[in-house]
Amino acid sequence: MKKSLIWTLLYTMLFIPTLFAKGDTMQFRSSAFVDNTPIPEVYTCFGEGEPIPLAWSGAPEGTQSFVMIMDDPDAVGGVYDHWIIYDLPADTPGIIGGIIPAGAKMARASDGRAHYVPPCPPKGSGLHHYTFRLFALDIPHLPGSPETKAEVIAAMEGHILAEAKLIGLVSPKEAFAF
Repeated sequence: MKKSLIWTLLYTMLFIPTLFAKGDTMQFRSSAFVDNTPIPEVYTCFGEGEPIPLAWSGAPEGTQSFVMIMDDPDAVGGVYDHWIIYDLPADTPGIIGGIIPAGAKMARASDGRAHYVPPCPPKGSGLHHYTFRLFALDIPHLPGSPETKAEVIAAMEGHILAEAKLIGLVSPKEAFAF
């Protein structure tokens, strides 16, 4: 009985933590809004279109880089890619003012350019859920030079240690006619 209890405790201490080692504690947030709440107008095309400030912490051990993807799954005609940044160094705590650190790269947004596209839901399209996803990777750089979200996702395959998500809401301004 005593041996069984010791083996059970040993098993629990050694193996159970590995079930949660994929980064269940990684935090992803914005100083501009709380998850599942409206994004302030200043960060949309209805305001100044400033890049949304993002911060993260709690990346799992072994993290060598990050990828951040912002898209709009509610876009008319399908998912619209707004901002894709990869090869963010492991010591990067976030992105403020749209400034990305040395070595980081951007893939193309849906408009074909590698830049930030502010939320801008068209008139009559209803509430949009802008999704920000942060991936912690076990490699310092993605292989090749991915140019699109699909290529970035393919290059990350097998290297994701953790993922965190943040959602910001924006409704169209009915005065804007897009």
